[in-house]
Amino acid sequence: MTKILFADDLETNRYLLRTLLAASGYEVLEASNGVEALDLARRERPDLILSDILMPQMDGFTLCRECQRDETLRSIPFVFYTATYTDPRDEELALGLGAARFITKPIENEEFLATLREVLENHERGQLPAGRSTLEEETVFYRLYNEALVRKLEDKMIALEESNRALASSEDQLRRLASGVAHELRNPLGVIHNIAYHLQQIVSLSPQTPLPIDHIQEYLKMLERETQLAVNIIYNLLYHTSPLETKVESVLLASLLHRILERLPAPEHVRVTLSLPDHLPPIRVNPQQVEQALSNLFLNAYEAMPAGGEVSVISKELLVTDDRTQMTEPWLLITVCDTGPGIPPENLPKLFEPLFTTKPHGIGLGLAVTRKLIEANGGRIQVESTPGRGTTFNIMLPIATEK
Repeated sequence: MTKILFADDLETNRYLLRTLLAASGYEVLEASNGVEALDLARRERPDLILSDILMPQMDGFTLCRECQRDETLRSIPFVFYTATYTDPRDEELALGLGAARFITKPIENEEFLATLREVLENHERGQLPAGRSTLEEETVFYRLYNEALVRKLEDKMIALEESNRALASSEDQLRRLASGVAHELRNPLGVIHNIAYHLQQIVSLSPQTPLPIDHIQEYLKMLERETQLAVNIIYNLLYHTSPLETKVESVLLASLLHRILERLPAPEHVRVTLSLPDHLPPIRVNPQQVEQALSNLFLNAYEAMPAGGEVSVISKELLVTDDRTQMTEPWLLITVCDTGPGIPPENLPKLFEPLFTTKPHGIGLGLAVTRKLIEANGGRIQVESTPGRGTTFNIMLPIATEK
């Protein structure tokens, strides 16, 4: 079994990595700092070393350098995995020390695991560069190392100053956000807790008899639905508070919509209709971000129609002329309509503002995040609504053109 050693000082990070790697079939070794990792590597000889950078006692840069100086460890591929050192010069230093890859967080699990597999396969085929540091001279190493530390200290100081200013100017918003998140998460988590209790009771009361499969399947559907609601809240919070890095690809709108409806099926008495022409061209976007944006619109529509109604999605190709360049470009128009109560005219200008909501519960991030994600993908979003006649969102996204 392939053995991976990872070093990270945060227990939460180690737990997540331990769970992910073990579930992927790897034997896992873990350390809370570079000193522990170096000792463990010398005793266990892992197939790959994965390390955070910012750690006490010995950081990741020093750990990598020590591994490269050790004849018994030099041939083991070393991969950095960090959320704090994200400057291109940090990556240059890491690769110069002999690391095989430099992975920055956040990253999708599939992409992360694929990178590790690629490193291991290339190492097995002898296609990785020899594990000798290109920063052999002490003065070169310490100069670059100190520069990296200074950059990180400056970044931390700037971030602290910005945080202090933000806290001073938005204490009320933070209180509202915290209260909203706590309230919104409490509902699905309470349902999940109750279902777990009922499942435990079913198992404990009938250890020798067949389990009522129909009831269990219904409970599992409820667990999945409530978990998705909680995950959606968390993703909105992350997208709202974090800068976006948009990696685009060609994707079909139909596939995005089908994934959304699988994760977030319509409640009882709500009907969803999709009117998508055949051979609809793909859009060039970040699929996860646009999926999250459209998911927010579906959830808003569901909540607006507790007694039932219809959500319809219509799409067509448009040719739009840019006012500045006078060039015509192909766009995809996506219209999401509901038959809910509509939005009062005085609320329409504030609809995309963070923390604005007219609901008795809710955080007020869904539509703000939706606009942020659509615009980050080069698109536009508009809303039309008449009280008593429902709400319509019009989204325009760039079509993937052949180059």
